[in-house]
Amino acid sequence: YYPSISSETNKFNQNGFVQQRQLLLKLITLLYYFNIINIVNQNGFVQQCQLLLKLLHYRVASTQLTVTQQQEARRA
Repeated sequence: YYPSISSETNKFNQNGFVQQRQLLLKLITLLYYFNIINIVNQNGFVQQCQLLLKLLHYRVASTQLTVTQQQEARRA
């Protein structure tokens, strides 16, 4: 039995930071996975993975911005 990232992290707190951390952990796992693929082969599929990673980086950046905006809205 492997506890999911969400169930383990949510025990600590229930705010936007946890959602951001979950997304970053998933991205780190994907980065590791795609790095292994890069070592195994150097064809068009790898380029496709790199394009997907760029999209994921963009998604993480926009999510971090959204979380920051939410936190600022709560303080206001």
